Amino acid sequence: MYYCAYSKTDQYYCSTILFTIIKLNDPMHTLKTGKTAADKRILANITAANGTPTLVTDGHVLHNGNWLHVYVAFNDSASAAEILPHYWSEMSESWHAGDSINFESIATFALIEIRGEARVFFELVGIDAGDLDLWAGVTD
Repeated sequence: MYYCAYSKTDQYYCSTILFTIIKLNDPMHTLKTGKTAADKRILANITAANGTPTLVTDGHVLHNGNWLHVYVAFNDSASAAEILPHYWSEMSESWHAGDSINFESIATFALIEIRGEARVFFELVGIDAGDLDLWAGVTD
């Protein structure tokens, strides 16, 4: 899996070659449906660790996407957090942890290659203060 992060200061924390592979005009499928951005949050105002997944229904379906787009918003003086995505494998019928993602106030977006994964669960490992919201979507 590849991991990239984008900061508000236009700094890319990954290979620029990776971005040439992605079709930037592909429509994004949000992992949680809703009419507003608030409805589509996967994690809403979360302040502490939320544990690991145990059941297949704990996660969100990835809709056969190839790229997972993860966005966070920090609230109430939060400025750094660590998120650990867990992926459901249809082959082993179990959850496995992916690579940890460290978000900061200047890096609030991550792009992860997810080919072959069926579902995702986002675990908040830690946050410095306040709370955060998290949204995610997939593209081909």
